Amino acid sequence: MTVQGFLELWGSLHAAAMADGKQHPRTEYHPQGVVAVERLSRWLGRFAEQQGSPGSTRMPLLLPKMLSISNAAAFALEYNYAHTTTVTSSTAGNSSSIRTGSYFLLADSSGPVAIHGFGKFVTTFGSKQMPKKLVVHGSDFREHTFVVKGGEDVRIDERIEQLFVVMAGLAQQHPGCAARQLHAALLTYDVVPASPRLGLLGFVEGTAPMLSLVERTAPKDAVHAADMVYAQAFMPTKAAPGYTPYTNAWARKDDVMLEVLHKAQRELPWDALRHCLRCRALHPESWLAMRATYTASLAASSAAGYLVGLGDRHLANLLVVEGTGAVVPIDFGYAFGTAVLALPIAELAPFRLTRQVANVLQPHSASGLLKPAMAAWIDAAMQGQQVLGSIMQVFLAEPLGEWQQERKALSQLASGAAAGSTAGSAEAGSSDAAAAAAGDEQGADVADLKVNQVRLRIAGHNPVGIICSEARANARFPTAYPAMERVLTGAAAGPHSRRQQVTAHGLLQAGPDAIAEVLLELATDERLLCRAYQGWRPYV
Repeated sequence: MTVQGFLELWGSLHAAAMADGKQHPRTEYHPQGVVAVERLSRWLGRFAEQQGSPGSTRMPLLLPKMLSISNAAAFALEYNYAHTTTVTSSTAGNSSSIRTGSYFLLADSSGPVAIHGFGKFVTTFGSKQMPKKLVVHGSDFREHTFVVKGGEDVRIDERIEQLFVVMAGLAQQHPGCAARQLHAALLTYDVVPASPRLGLLGFVEGTAPMLSLVERTAPKDAVHAADMVYAQAFMPTKAAPGYTPYTNAWARKDDVMLEVLHKAQRELPWDALRHCLRCRALHPESWLAMRATYTASLAASSAAGYLVGLGDRHLANLLVVEGTGAVVPIDFGYAFGTAVLALPIAELAPFRLTRQVANVLQPHSASGLLKPAMAAWIDAAMQGQQVLGSIMQVFLAEPLGEWQQERKALSQLASGAAAGSTAGSAEAGSSDAAAAAAGDEQGADVADLKVNQVRLRIAGHNPVGIICSEARANARFPTAYPAMERVLTGAAAGPHSRRQQVTAHGLLQAGPDAIAEVLLELATDERLLCRAYQGWRPYV
């Protein structure tokens, strides 16, 4: 691939990704957002013609692929040889845009794939950045589908996917995970950053967001009705503008907030998501297989998401493969604890296990089915924490731009809080100095803080202590934090709570089983859910 060809490809993709309604009026689009590729980029439309023209000396362009972490793979291979006698040939498999841990220890034997052309049409999605679905024709006689995303830095998505692939490789060598096929349950996709403002994401075929599945079977406007019921409790006023109602909700009685949550839940059937998936099954046996796949993938993605501090788990960021029931997490912008450390409304639930998500597993208990699988995944990560730790050193060596922005924001918030607390000081100079010092300490190194929190998760520390420390580090919650801590530690749930039976901070001596049990309690604690952001839809 020549430098000129590389620049032409990414330049055309950038132009296509940044094309919006102003450059291409909506009236010219197909009703479903489909437009001819030449309308977005002439270079993409004429690529095949230029590539095959007589006398063309253009070198072939290779299909973009997510970079593998070769050093980590070599480390893991050495780790596996030290802990197992053989590496079986059952790990062999062909490369795919949706890859599992079974390919982690092996090189891609299929070799490079050259680009022969692009699909004639591009589908534009209606989300904020208007990403484009692009089909690439490869030299392997296959169609490779990507989402071209502009206006966002997808390097964090790449790093999370790489960590997921490594975790799945470790899970494949763990007896408890291998017996449940958890390494194959965590589905990943390629992420190829081109610049801080452009990237390609592998398109996951045959999937739909959980929200759309719920809306298919729920009564018309039922989700909207639930939204309105829940939102009424958090309506901003002149006395409490913006996000203040969510902060003030921690001072309100649990019974009042729980009634708000339950009232919103009553607007929806308890089994809307379950019914939609069950209708996709052709017979009872296929429904049982689909539910088993759903359980394994939900357990693997939830445990892996917790370990990397993944947030923003609203219903549009969880896809479901409609034919198999597998859960596919997407959009990892709020990872490494950002959803608690930096957001004005903290997302305290470690992963999503709300009413609709859990009721797919009925008549079985969600905790009963998920706990053994999650404990096995966490145990595999704890045994391979040296591998994961060495990979995260890369994140410290090359922190992302968003992390630097977070550092500045946290520093400013801490400076303001310190200035407010010392406003009555007799010496104004000492007050300013204290505020500046507090800001510098708070924003000293966000990258170190984020990576250290993940290391504590992988080492087996109590999730309660980790989430509490993240909430305490967010300068937006000085008054709400005591109430947050009361709910997080299980004090509000009573002495029968598993969280009350273990030490809140430090290593959990009971091991992965206790960690999984605490996580499931946190994820289903309605005292946390009833104060979550309305856009997260904790009642669905």
